[in-house]
Amino acid sequence: MEMSPVKNAVTSVDVAGVAHAGRTIPAHLRSALEVRDPKCIVPRCGVRRGLQIDHRDTYGRTQVTVLDELARLCRWHHHQKTFLGYTYRGGPGTWQWIPPENRDEDLSALRRVITSVRRC
Repeated sequence: MEMSPVKNAVTSVDVAGVAHAGRTIPAHLRSALEVRDPKCIVPRCGVRRGLQIDHRDTYGRTQVTVLDELARLCRWHHHQKTFLGYTYRGGPGTWQWIPPENRDEDLSALRRVITSVRRC
């Protein structure tokens, strides 16, 4: 039995290559992310519940949501990344948690923006 080209295309989609032009995480990306990152990606952190999805590069800069730019962090590590200047590099099996003093870029302007937003 021969399948139609449309059905073949739908069933062979590579989730990692799909992009979304919105900030929200579509179901197919969320599912792929949950399989890829079953626990917080920070080395030696074993938290598996209540994980939050993080855009590696701020969504405001990229305006796109792709699997390679997403990671699941526990609440504490997400707070550290968002407000305290931490970041991460690598990918599944090779994640590195980078403290603010070891970052490659100056975050002083970004900190002023974040601080002013929190005061509102």
